[in-house]
Amino acid sequence: LDKYQLEKWLEVLSSAPAPQPTPPTTMSLFSSPATQQPQYDQAKRKDLVQAIRDWLGLLLLLEGKCPGAKELLPPFPKAYLNSRIHEIAAGSCVNGFRWNSGKSHLPAKKWNKNDFPTDSSILCYLFCVFLRHPGWRFEGDFKLSTPRTSFFIGALPHKPGEHFRAILPQMSAPKSEGHVILFQSRFGDPLYTLSTGRAEEVRFSGHSGVFRGLALFLMLIRMLDHDWIGQNRLQNLGLAKVVCTERGRS
Repeated sequence: LDKYQLEKWLEVLSSAPAPQPTPPTTMSLFSSPATQQPQYDQAKRKDLVQAIRDWLGLLLLLEGKCPGAKELLPPFPKAYLNSRIHEIAAGSCVNGFRWNSGKSHLPAKKWNKNDFPTDSSILCYLFCVFLRHPGWRFEGDFKLSTPRTSFFIGALPHKPGEHFRAILPQMSAPKSEGHVILFQSRFGDPLYTLSTGRAEEVRFSGHSGVFRGLALFLMLIRMLDHDWIGQNRLQNLGLAKVVCTERGRS
């Protein structure tokens, strides 16, 4: 099935009313048997709907169409993101990672900063999508807000409030003191800047820049928000292996 067919199946499965059980019928000598309505396993139907949503979500991810992609990734040739993610993911510990470049999938065109995103920006984008869709489960609209904080990716709303968390392309930091923002540079080699509005900004670059920037971003969330980001806890996202999420441990 192609993407169009999957979208149609999702529309049908999501909108079709659940079948009602057919009451038993009595037959007389002169009556004909009533047509039995098909019975569906609702649990399997629900699993199928979720599987189609997850598959379509992953297709959007690999096409660079998930929220945040437009802001965090420059325009790139079709299929490049899909190709490069598979290359980076090959083996262990992202061995093919090139922090300030990438590798063109087009034989006639070399990688350049004007036409392709760096591997750092790709990993940052993937991490943002994971935070929005934990476990790569695309269950409709992911709720970004909690009573205490809001979490934004790619852009801020007109009134983000005083206390919010965000991963954004480089811009002027807001004047509020309750935010935690990880900025990604728009031009040149990847540079990640952590801004809290309370202390001096911290900058990360080089091969480990994106990893250190994201790790410190999560550490601040652990300390300030008791592990909560959006409506998920860091340890429930499997990020305990990335950053310590239990107080009293380092």
